[in-house]
Order: sequence, then C-alpha cells, then structure tokens
Amino acid sequence: SLQEELKSKEDEMQSLQSNLTEVQDESSKLKSENEILQQECNDLQEELSGKSEEVLQLNRRSSENFADKTSQAVELVRLQEENISLKDNVELLQDDLDAANEEKKELNLQVSETFANHSSKA
Repeated sequence: SLQEELKSKEDEMQSLQSNLTEVQDESSKLKSENEILQQECNDLQEELSGKSEEVLQLNRRSSENFADKTSQAVELVRLQEENISLKDNVELLQDDLDAANEEKKELNLQVSETFANHSSKA
C-alpha cells in the first residue's frame, strides 16, 4: 500500500541520512589527518632545506680547504726547489772558498820558499 511504501522510503531516507552523516564524519577525520600530514610534510621540507644548505656550506668549505691545501702544496714545492737551488749555491761557494784557500796555501808556500831563498843567500 501507499502507507507502507512511504514508510519504506522514510526508512531508506533515514538510512541514507545516517550513511551521509557517517561519510561526513569520516571526511572530517580524513581532512584533519590530511592537515596533520601536510604540516608534517612542510616541517620535513623545511628540515630538508636546512640540511641542503648545510651540505652546500660543507661542500663550499671542503672546496676552500682543497684549494688551500693545493696552494700550500704548490708553495711547498716552490720552497723545496728554492732550497735545492740555495744548497747548489752553497756548494758552489764552498768550492770557490776551497779553491781560494788552496791558492792561498800555494802563495804562502811560495812566499816561504822565497824568504828561505833570500835568507840562504844573505
């Protein structure tokens, strides 16, 4: 009958209303969870940005250190070469000094012989 059909439709409407309320509740919960997850995601993104900046700074420092070490190594090689050159110069000067001393000895010997000759003649 019409009355029963109406009752059936009302029950169906009640059921649909109940379902709608459940879906709205669920939707509300999901929105809240989504907001929380979005905030966590933003926080992680911010943290990642900070870490990326740290990595960039560390890379920059590493490059600067490498450049410093390289220029120190170049300077060390230059100083070693200069040291070798100075040692060579010292050896040459020592040779000159030895030769001059030898010449001096010979001249002293000649002077002594000359004096000896003059003394024996006198």
